Amino acid sequence: MFERIRGGRKEQTGRALVAVARHLAEVMVAMLKSGEAWREKETQRPPPGPEAAVAA
Repeated sequence: MFERIRGGRKEQTGRALVAVARHLAEVMVAMLKSGEAWREKETQRPPPGPEAAVAA
């Protein structure tokens, strides 16, 4: 999200930081109001590699 807002322009860094912070604050307030816990999307986790099979 940060890179999308910044658009590769250094002068937009502050604007992008504020936008990301505001978005995160809105998400956190909504989670507090609803009582919902954070859920990570399955696509964000890296697939298990060969080292995971060795550790098990």
